[in-house]
Amino acid sequence: MAILYLHDHIDELPLFHYMGDDFNIHSNVWDPEVTHHWWAAITLLEIAADLDLEWTELSNPGLTFISHNADLR
Repeated sequence: MAILYLHDHIDELPLFHYMGDDFNIHSNVWDPEVTHHWWAAITLLEIAADLDLEWTELSNPGLTFISHNADLR
């Protein structure tokens, strides 16, 4: 939903210096283990380009979620 909102309101958005979030979008651009490049990832990259932003690789890659349930770790 966030990607579609940004896409539909691109001309109404203020100047961005940084855009970050866990959009939960799988793409082989930022995860080499992903075998596809989902439409939402393409749209997110296009939005970023329209806002004069660029994707940069994490300097401290790692887990983004650690379950409190020990059985699910």
